[in-house]
Amino acid sequence: DLMIENGPSQEDLDKVIKNMKKNYEQGKDKNAYWMGVLQTYYKTGENKLDPSYFEDIVNNLTTKDIQKAAKKFFKKADDVDITVLPKK
Repeated sequence: DLMIENGPSQEDLDKVIKNMKKNYEQGKDKNAYWMGVLQTYYKTGENKLDPSYFEDIVNNLTTKDIQKAAKKFFKKADDVDITVLPKK
Protein backbone atom coordinates (compact mmCIF):
# COMPACT_ATOMS: atom_id res chain seq x y z
CA ASP A 1 0.00 0.00 0.00
CA LEU A 2 2.73 2.47 0.94
CA MET A 3 4.65 1.76 -2.27
CA ILE A 4 1.56 2.60 -4.32
CA GLU A 5 0.62 5.66 -2.28
CA ASN A 6 4.06 7.19 -1.68
CA GLY A 7 6.60 5.28 -3.72
CA PRO A 8 9.95 4.25 -2.22
CA SER A 9 12.19 6.66 -0.36
CA GLN A 10 15.11 8.07 -2.32
CA GLU A 11 17.44 6.41 0.18
CA ASP A 12 15.93 2.97 -0.47
CA LEU A 13 16.04 3.48 -4.23
CA ASP A 14 19.70 4.57 -4.02
CA LYS A 15 20.54 1.37 -2.10
CA VAL A 16 18.77 -0.81 -4.67
CA ILE A 17 20.47 0.95 -7.59
CA LYS A 18 23.87 0.62 -5.92
CA ASN A 19 23.27 -3.10 -5.43
CA MET A 20 22.03 -3.57 -9.02
CA LYS A 21 25.16 -1.88 -10.39
CA LYS A 22 27.40 -3.98 -8.15
CA ASN A 23 25.72 -7.23 -9.26
CA TYR A 24 25.85 -6.14 -12.90
CA GLU A 25 29.59 -5.48 -12.71
CA GLN A 26 30.27 -8.72 -10.85
CA GLY A 27 28.27 -10.63 -13.44
CA LYS A 28 30.64 -9.48 -16.17
CA ASP A 29 33.27 -11.80 -14.71
CA LYS A 30 31.11 -14.85 -15.33
CA ASN A 31 30.95 -16.94 -18.48
CA ALA A 32 27.15 -17.11 -18.16
CA TYR A 33 26.95 -13.32 -18.54
CA TRP A 34 28.92 -13.35 -21.77
CA MET A 35 26.97 -16.34 -23.08
CA GLY A 36 23.77 -14.37 -22.47
CA VAL A 37 25.20 -11.30 -24.23
CA LEU A 38 26.18 -13.38 -27.25
CA GLN A 39 22.90 -15.32 -27.37
CA THR A 40 20.82 -12.15 -27.15
CA TYR A 41 22.84 -10.49 -29.90
CA TYR A 42 22.63 -13.58 -32.11
CA LYS A 43 18.87 -14.05 -31.60
CA THR A 44 17.66 -10.45 -31.58
CA GLY A 45 20.55 -8.23 -32.66
CA GLU A 46 20.19 -6.42 -29.31
CA ASN A 47 23.52 -5.29 -27.87
CA LYS A 48 23.40 -5.83 -24.10
CA LEU A 49 26.70 -3.97 -23.78
CA ASP A 50 25.11 -0.73 -25.00
CA PRO A 51 24.64 1.68 -22.04
CA SER A 52 21.00 2.14 -23.03
CA TYR A 53 20.38 -1.51 -22.15
CA PHE A 54 21.16 -1.12 -18.42
CA GLU A 55 23.18 1.89 -17.26
CA ASP A 56 21.02 4.60 -18.82
CA ILE A 57 17.86 3.03 -17.43
CA VAL A 58 19.21 2.51 -13.92
CA ASN A 59 20.90 5.92 -13.75
CA ASN A 60 17.66 7.71 -14.68
CA LEU A 61 15.30 5.70 -12.48
CA THR A 62 13.23 7.81 -10.08
CA THR A 63 11.02 7.12 -7.09
CA LYS A 64 8.07 8.29 -9.22
CA ASP A 65 8.91 5.61 -11.82
CA ILE A 66 8.78 2.93 -9.12
CA GLN A 67 5.52 4.31 -7.74
CA LYS A 68 3.98 4.34 -11.23
CA ALA A 69 5.09 0.74 -11.83
CA ALA A 70 3.70 -0.35 -8.45
CA LYS A 71 0.34 1.23 -9.28
CA LYS A 72 0.26 -0.61 -12.59
CA PHE A 73 1.39 -4.03 -11.34
CA PHE A 74 -0.59 -4.08 -8.10
CA LYS A 75 -3.71 -2.34 -9.42
CA LYS A 76 -5.95 -5.38 -9.08
CA ALA A 77 -4.06 -7.21 -6.35
CA ASP A 78 -5.83 -7.74 -3.04
CA ASP A 79 -2.67 -9.06 -1.39
CA VAL A 80 0.95 -9.11 -2.43
CA ASP A 81 3.33 -11.73 -1.09
CA ILE A 82 7.02 -11.00 -1.45
CA THR A 83 9.62 -13.64 -0.70
CA VAL A 84 13.27 -12.75 -0.21
CA LEU A 85 15.62 -15.69 -0.64
CA PRO A 86 19.23 -15.79 0.56
CA LYS A 87 22.05 -16.22 -1.91
CA LYS A 88 23.20 -19.79 -2.25
